[in-house]
Amino acid sequence: MRGYRGFVPASNDEAIMTTDSKISEAERARGGRQRAMSISEFSERYGPGRTTIYEEIKLGRLRARKCGKRTFITEDDAEDWLRSLPLVACNTKQTSCEPGGRL
Repeated sequence: MRGYRGFVPASNDEAIMTTDSKISEAERARGGRQRAMSISEFSERYGPGRTTIYEEIKLGRLRARKCGKRTFITEDDAEDWLRSLPLVACNTKQTSCEPGGRL
């Protein structure tokens, strides 16, 4: 069996995957995690409903990608969207913004 990119023949004619040295450190840090999610998966993970998600995409606040009829949101775009949301301000009359405290 002749070797080709990413694979080398094993002694018993099975192909063994080799590690590609061109993988960036960021990719290695991600490990084997899934990098894109469907609208349903995004909703489960980040909380907004489908209508809100599509509205955020339409307004350009959340980036999405299409593959045929499917819509995907990458992990990086989801995190960018989350960081762009406004912060909740702490009430200055309250002594702290501890969980359970009323704003």
